[in-house]
Amino acid sequence: MAIILIADIQSVSTTGPLVPTVGIDTSGLINIAFTIHLECAGLNQSKGASIAIEESTNAFVTASPIWIPQFFGLIGGKNSVRVSRSRYEFDKNLLLVGSAGAVMRCNVVAIDSGATVQLRAWLEV
Repeated sequence: MAIILIADIQSVSTTGPLVPTVGIDTSGLINIAFTIHLECAGLNQSKGASIAIEESTNAFVTASPIWIPQFFGLIGGKNSVRVSRSRYEFDKNLLLVGSAGAVMRCNVVAIDSGATVQLRAWLEV
């Protein structure tokens, strides 16, 4: 089963959270294996972007980044880049998944001037 972090590919050229900015509910994932997938379907040549997977238990008043993949160079068409990380690759003491009120989202934390990145993400359980 897949839980969608970003339903459709989103094109962004500025920093900030992607839709849905409120994140997805991960409070029910108690002791459940999962894998986070992040796909970069497009990025300008010679440009870069850093995307944080963030968690929160207070509606992102404070956000805890758990993973920050970076993408560089010309990406697009058949050359999309997908990265994944399973629950077991994270420090279990830092994860909020399974906690009351836990939510997860994607946030563009850095992007080169003039760059546009196309992203989608999902949580596979």
